[in-house]
Amino acid sequence: MVVSYDPAFHFTQGGEKLISRALAGAALAAALVVPSTAAAAAPLAVSGLTADRQANPLGLGDARPSFSWRLDGDGRGREQSAYQVIVSKDGADVWDSGEVHSPASANVPYGGPALQSATRYTWKVRAWDEASQPSAYSAPASLETGLLTQRDLTAKWIGAPASRTSPGPGYVLYHFARLPAGTLKIGSHDASADTQAEVLVNIKEKMPLVEHVRLKSTKGFRMMLVAAITSILIDQRYRMLPDGHAVPSQAISDMSGSMLGKAGRMQADAAYSDFKAVR
Repeated sequence: MVVSYDPAFHFTQGGEKLISRALAGAALAAALVVPSTAAAAAPLAVSGLTADRQANPLGLGDARPSFSWRLDGDGRGREQSAYQVIVSKDGADVWDSGEVHSPASANVPYGGPALQSATRYTWKVRAWDEASQPSAYSAPASLETGLLTQRDLTAKWIGAPASRTSPGPGYVLYHFARLPAGTLKIGSHDASADTQAEVLVNIKEKMPLVEHVRLKSTKGFRMMLVAAITSILIDQRYRMLPDGHAVPSQAISDMSGSMLGKAGRMQADAAYSDFKAVR
């Protein structure tokens, strides 16, 4: 601001004070109306990457997973205006989403070619903030797929031949006339060769699940000279947890025999409800 005056114009002492105050007030007003330049907020930071809600999953049963991440930033009103996801395998990009204008940071679908079975991938994310500033790429996360298609299931049952039937849509039932040696031991007696087994496999889901195992033997044997076993029945059921782990849901055992000449029967039935991960 420029202030002009006439040097030939004289003031009294009081007038000089008034003019000084007026000039000071004008300078203050000019300073207040000049806009200040605030420091720009730092870009967002991306972390906490998960695929199908799992951090660095192993055996992922999804050829098209969904991705999520966490955003951190200083100040108020911070938000994501766009994102970019890059998925790689062996150092080569498999899918690059490009800059996608969206605030989504959870359950973002994978949009590349179907992931391959038993393969390790890495992926990273960057995000643009409310001022269109891009963040740095996140630290890479990893995921490893399991067996994703029926064609991948080429394994054979170990040690014992099995016949195969289909009790209903989405299920396969395997019948074993005997078990491999050492599979079922009771005390020092190996009952494997005299035990028949049925295994029910659910193939409706992304990953096959052994839902039911039933072992049965009706050939008697003696134990410890004073005991005799006449029949054995073991029945176990399994279920899948949301995180993809198979766990037992019920276990039943039924054993008949005698001890010191007195016949008897021993039964047990256990149900499992709560499971906690041990880290």
